[in-house]
Amino acid sequence: MNVRKKKLLFITVLSIIIFLITTNVFKNNKTIYHTSTMNIKVIDKYMTEEDITQYFLKGKNINDPFQQIIIEVKDENIWNLIDINNYYFVNVSWETNTPDSNIQNKSTILIQIDQL
Repeated sequence: MNVRKKKLLFITVLSIIIFLITTNVFKNNKTIYHTSTMNIKVIDKYMTEEDITQYFLKGKNINDPFQQIIIEVKDENIWNLIDINNYYFVNVSWETNTPDSNIQNKSTILIQIDQL
């Protein structure tokens, strides 16, 4: 084999390896968006006062009593209207890198809330 053919073969093999590596990297970094609706009992609410204030609810799913979730509330006014030990119908969203839609121990964001 002459030098030119060796260079061409090397570049081809290197290109294929780079292509395979980058497609696997991008394939694993896809964000999947989930939403769920449920009836919850609010068992706690709190806020963090770091750089920006964030508001959270800790709730227990009424239909699945072993499922507890943390819900971030983006609006302070809504957070102030929510009472501990009351029941609410909520719609929440969260993001994952896998198709697993289990909400347990996920960071969720409140989309909608109605008192039951």
